[in-house]
Amino acid sequence: MRVNEVNRLAGTTYLLIGVMLVTFLLPRPIVSLTLLFLAFADPFASFIGIRYGKDKIFGQKTIQGFMAAYLVCFLCSLIFLYSTSVPQDRLIVFSLFAGLIGALAELVPVGNLDDNLTLPVLSGAGLYVLFIIFGFLETVF
Repeated sequence: MRVNEVNRLAGTTYLLIGVMLVTFLLPRPIVSLTLLFLAFADPFASFIGIRYGKDKIFGQKTIQGFMAAYLVCFLCSLIFLYSTSVPQDRLIVFSLFAGLIGALAELVPVGNLDDNLTLPVLSGAGLYVLFIIFGFLETVF
């Protein structure tokens, strides 16, 4: 447990709430991609931001961490959707936008809420809209 979690809810509580919300509200492929963002982009952005981050954006968030999150979200989207039945001609463009959604969800602070809650909720909502725009909801089910 972190020192700042002693007198408040632990990060795992927010993580559980965020995962439960997206699991119950969103279609399975979007949930899977959202959880990939949470599992890989969030810790990688944190590592890169702490180790190499020099240019602060919001609080402790850095441009370097944001770019790391973008790259990981882009790659997760590309690899995950390549294995599904989505049209391959729109896969790279979709993944570029999905990377931006995941990176912004990791970057933007929402009040005092923990990013273990906001990352899955915001990225899941953004991905849902993106799936609708690209017409992927019908193809992944």
